[in-house]
Amino acid sequence: MAAITFNSAQRDAIYAEAILALSETGDIRIELDNGNFDSARRHRRRFEDVMRLLDDIGWKPNSTADEFELTMPREQLIRAVRDLNESAGATLHTDIIEPMERHEATVRTLAAQTAYGDVLAQAAQTDDE
Repeated sequence: MAAITFNSAQRDAIYAEAILALSETGDIRIELDNGNFDSARRHRRRFEDVMRLLDDIGWKPNSTADEFELTMPREQLIRAVRDLNESAGATLHTDIIEPMERHEATVRTLAAQTAYGDVLAQAAQTDDE
């Protein structure tokens, strides 16, 4: 199998998300305190995966390398990247999509765009007939 590699810009983006994910290590303690032992174990595995990814891309915020080759087991890499991707999606939803949905002008504009589409579709049918 070919090695998985990526460039420095991709590394920097992944690094930032990995560090953000590790900021949640306190969740293990919360889950343990609440008796959620399976959840605490899942968090542990998640953090292990992310830390192993950092072993490959470097623990320092800046790197001079142009390309990064991942040596971690493929299954662990897939878990780490899936988890980081899910976290990024949740962040986008919470920080961008939800505020946009709550904003009155956004709601009004989206409704208007739907109406515009309906009007244009009807107008196109009239021209075809």
